[in-house]
Amino acid sequence: MSTARRRWANVVIAGWIGVQGLAVLRAVLPLPPPWAGELPWEMFRVPRGVDHELRVELRVGAVWTEEPLARWFGYTRGATGERVIDNHPAFFDPGRRGEREAFARWLIARLSDEGRVFDELRLIRRSRDPGRGKVRERVVGRYSP
Repeated sequence: MSTARRRWANVVIAGWIGVQGLAVLRAVLPLPPPWAGELPWEMFRVPRGVDHELRVELRVGAVWTEEPLARWFGYTRGATGERVIDNHPAFFDPGRRGEREAFARWLIARLSDEGRVFDELRLIRRSRDPGRGKVRERVVGRYSP
């Protein structure tokens, strides 16, 4: 590689690092409104105030038991405890009934493969606001095998 090309590559890399440094300084320093900024990376953003969790309960006779989804959805978003399935639009958007039914069929098939016998499966969306201490649970679907 020639010296001119290497110098150009170094200038481009130094420029990129400089832009990233300015973005961090804009977010960290208390500057007036036209100059202030936010941190440019999503991982440093303050998490939203409400935590969502998708729960699955199985009914055998008259007894409901919770089935942990961590076996299939164990990965979380970065340092948070949120799983991708907890915030999927199908579980809070009322127009996505087909997607919820497809998820329930998939889950029933997985549980049947394990030899689990149950009468009904219920999907519950739990929303928790840690600031106010409120917990809200809403059934988003009931399915039978």
